[in-house]
Amino acid sequence: MSAFLLHPWRVIVLCALLSGCSLNGSYPEVVDPNPAKLRFVANVDNASLMLFTAERCQGYTTGVLNNVFARDTSRRVGMSFAPPADARGYLEIKLKPEQPAFLMVCGSPAFNLTPAPGAEYELKVDSVKSRCVVSLQQVERVDGKTLRTSLPLEHKGLAACTGTSPIFPVVPLPDTPQRVVMIDRIINASITADMKVDSAEVTRLRRPPDKLEQQISTRKAQLWFTFPEEYWAQYRRNFRTFDHEMSQVNAQALARYREEFGLRLRQFDDQTLDAWQGPVAEQLTQEMREFYLSTDTQLAHQAFRRLVTPMAELDDQYGVCLRSTSCWKWNEY
Repeated sequence: MSAFLLHPWRVIVLCALLSGCSLNGSYPEVVDPNPAKLRFVANVDNASLMLFTAERCQGYTTGVLNNVFARDTSRRVGMSFAPPADARGYLEIKLKPEQPAFLMVCGSPAFNLTPAPGAEYELKVDSVKSRCVVSLQQVERVDGKTLRTSLPLEHKGLAACTGTSPIFPVVPLPDTPQRVVMIDRIINASITADMKVDSAEVTRLRRPPDKLEQQISTRKAQLWFTFPEEYWAQYRRNFRTFDHEMSQVNAQALARYREEFGLRLRQFDDQTLDAWQGPVAEQLTQEMREFYLSTDTQLAHQAFRRLVTPMAELDDQYGVCLRSTSCWKWNEY
């Protein structure tokens, strides 16, 4: 039971140190007539991407970036678009198309990706208030332009790896009415006041609807040229959609917290759940609160990325970037 409670990221770091990984990590070159490609962009120190597959549940390393003691890996696969101008470090790998993979970056929750044949992706990690923020985009070249589509980070695990490590825990014990009551009691008692309100990490991304018209008026005054009302109508729609998504972030993060914590608790027997206390309970509860904070930040970041795409399209359509540096760009954070 104690092995299960090890923080997944500590397990990964320990494994990487003990394995004596090379500069490029243990991930092999993919030989496929039409592989997918992934660029990992790291703007944090000592960044590493771990990739798990059904054939290798212990995971692959891909090399370390931004480490003061080691040179960055030079893995490249010739992607069709340039890396972000602000990238501190990056690496590129090929992926087997249509093969489910499980990716873990920094200390953030792991997520699934089943790449499409020939598709290109960019995975980026930044630091917000000392917490890793991860974003994933599918990138295409269309009519000479680089088009980006933000993808959700879904945590589904790998069924073939169940029970092989703390990252892929064992199958939960079956539910009973008594167990459901005990698990709900533990989860409810763990929820703190700050988990029910906006976190500091996402406050800066929120734009209350009553400020939208003031925001538009200010922007109009800053620009030396005018746009038709159709531009501002779409501008309003984009931000109203964003405001709605942001209003759902905390509830979604709490729902994921309940689901993930419940899954972890269902692996303990009735006696342990009934007497839930002590170091084991404290450690798991703290890990789950960290999961909540990370998930809340990720969801807010994803909502913002979904605002960037239509705003960049709108500014492209009306030529804003040709006349002003104050325009929305595809690589907007």
